[in-house]
Amino acid sequence: MTPAFILDIRELDSEGRDFSFPVVRSWLKAQLADTEYRFDDERSEGDLKAHIMRTQDELILRSTIRTGITTDCHRCAEDVFLPIYTEMTTLFLQIG
Repeated sequence: MTPAFILDIRELDSEGRDFSFPVVRSWLKAQLADTEYRFDDERSEGDLKAHIMRTQDELILRSTIRTGITTDCHRCAEDVFLPIYTEMTTLFLQIG
């Protein structure tokens, strides 16, 4: 599978760079395959925003993802839309 979100970090400095990507139907559908969750044609498309910066030996990635998915409500058996907004921080260390 081809990566959906590629960050070019070759010329990255301590101020970092901002990136923005759409969360598209084909990618989200592939991530939800073999789960009880589904892409919602009207509301699932969203975006991923990222800021990545370099320190001495590390890369720090701060990102947010905004999208949503649909699943069956186990109580009423109707479709229910679940909005998703998640903030993440990831630290990458160079080893060796």
